[in-house]
Amino acid sequence: MTGNGTYGDTGDGNQASNAGITSPNSITFSPAGNIYFSDNSGVRRIDVTTGVITTVTGVTGSSLRFDSLGNLYGINVRVIEKVTGVN
Repeated sequence: MTGNGTYGDTGDGNQASNAGITSPNSITFSPAGNIYFSDNSGVRRIDVTTGVITTVTGVTGSSLRFDSLGNLYGINVRVIEKVTGVN
């Protein structure tokens, strides 16, 4: 699905299968079905239609969740980050 086996945060704007991934630790799906995961570089998105990977935010979260309005929340120890408009 994603990652070329190289440790790193490379590949934004290209096919997810060619991207470098750094320690993924949380995964969730948006209401539109896109894949979101957190790694050491931040929260990354894979568009399920195009297969393109992008970094959504540099804020990492050990737990990612969407609410019913499509807002993404990243929970990291004592901080909850809200990211809007990322569906």
